[in-house]
Amino acid sequence: MLQKGIREHLLCEKCETYLSRYEGYFKRAFLDGGIGEMAEDGRCLRIRGLDYKSIKLLFLSILWRMGVSSLKFFRQVKLGPHQEKLRMMLMMDDPGVPTDYGFLTVAPFLERQLGNWITPPDSECFGANRLYRIVMGGVLFIFFVPGRDLPSKITGLFLQADGHWIIVREKVENIEFLYRYVIEIGEAIHKRRAKYH
Repeated sequence: MLQKGIREHLLCEKCETYLSRYEGYFKRAFLDGGIGEMAEDGRCLRIRGLDYKSIKLLFLSILWRMGVSSLKFFRQVKLGPHQEKLRMMLMMDDPGVPTDYGFLTVAPFLERQLGNWITPPDSECFGANRLYRIVMGGVLFIFFVPGRDLPSKITGLFLQADGHWIIVREKVENIEFLYRYVIEIGEAIHKRRAKYH
């Protein structure tokens, strides 16, 4: 799940094939650059013309899979009753409205964009919501569960029903929890190298 180094068999072959449609669309839209219009706008990357349903259901499936996973990597994701609601939305092909389990997308960078890396998700309270933060492919995704009572300055950055999506570019130093993680990883790598030299 999520990358070659993290795998867990969660779905039958039929369900994997069913959800792979959304993964295929995402790959075409972003990795192959075949769909959507992108334009740099200061700190934001504005993307238009996306298929809201396909993108939203892909990320709902990621959130659900993190919640049902038995791997220690995802131990902080505890969805409770939202786990079944997400499963039903996926089964019914229902992406909900943008604020239903909406997510922020941030492209963190140091001197340059970060590479293809992943961090274990963490959890924090935000008003009436529980948020889950995870870096996948060097991009930070922040899921809001259930997505209620959020200010418009946040919901305006969610993937919108008209296919408009804003990805915020931000320095890692300005993302406190992520910056701490980067420092800790750097120190661990330094100690490991010093041990063998």
